[in-house]
Amino acid sequence: MQGSGVLRFRASHGEIMGQFDNGQSVVANNQQITDGIADAVYPAVYNAVMAVMASSGGGGDVVVQIDGENVFKAVRNKDSDFRKRTGKGAFEY
Repeated sequence: MQGSGVLRFRASHGEIMGQFDNGQSVVANNQQITDGIADAVYPAVYNAVMAVMASSGGGGDVVVQIDGENVFKAVRNKDSDFRKRTGKGAFEY
């Protein structure tokens, strides 16, 4: 069965090049790749957060964790470590 999937691809210098099974070539640069991933991930994250908020009655804190660590605390701790090493905060512009 013929579909519209990519048969082969390769990456080079911030781009992905490929060819669909219908013979049409396609190239995506780094920004297009990043935007595509963000567009795909955002709805899932949004729906997950909304489900948690709905199940908690819409109030209270929503705690986001990555690898079992609270993201806010992890970022705060990394910023503190960076400040100790460099004298500047990681997010100062």
